[in-house]
Amino acid sequence: MGVIVSRRFNSETGEAVWRNRFASLFDRCPLPTAIGTSASGVLDVNPAFASALDLNRWALRGKRLHELFEAEDEAAATQIADVLHGDRRARYSLRVRWTGCGNVRSGEMTLEVVNDSVHDTQPILAFLNEDAAQTGQAPPCAGPKAALTEQQKKILALVAAGATTALISRKLNLTADGVNYHVAQLLRRYEAPNRPTLIAKAYVLGLLDVHAWPPAAQ
Repeated sequence: MGVIVSRRFNSETGEAVWRNRFASLFDRCPLPTAIGTSASGVLDVNPAFASALDLNRWALRGKRLHELFEAEDEAAATQIADVLHGDRRARYSLRVRWTGCGNVRSGEMTLEVVNDSVHDTQPILAFLNEDAAQTGQAPPCAGPKAALTEQQKKILALVAAGATTALISRKLNLTADGVNYHVAQLLRRYEAPNRPTLIAKAYVLGLLDVHAWPPAAQ
């Protein structure tokens, strides 16, 4: 009995380790990626996917892809949706448009059914390849005057308050890599070499309320 329990414990521990590793890689992946099912919609997205839509990743959970993206070929999109709904093992790509940061953006979305015997409904991976990335142009969200997402506002305020990556991670229920991704995005957007410079620029640009403490984004 002791051997059986030990093996079960090791198996569960190993599974937890790999889940944590997958979550870390998922957040760190530069390619916008979403995970969902035909029944439940979006289950989770990585920071790159949320940034492409300029939305909070938690607000995207439960959304249907057709609510977020417009297919350039509606007939093909309907056919692909029927195949995916049947939980067949398949991989399809289609051209899509969406609105992010007040601009119409476009790219190619690849949908792939994952062979997973654990779940009744097979998970679906969605990969987004934005046109701007292919042509080397800066994404529309990169401008300093672009509105911050709610997640970015929270992170900016916490950074201004002196919170470490670990503390921000706990407060916002993000991985450390997810926090660092958002901070790196803010550093690039405002051309700041480090966090203190980022905060100084944020106050100058009016992104942080000069009369509020703890710091608050506006």
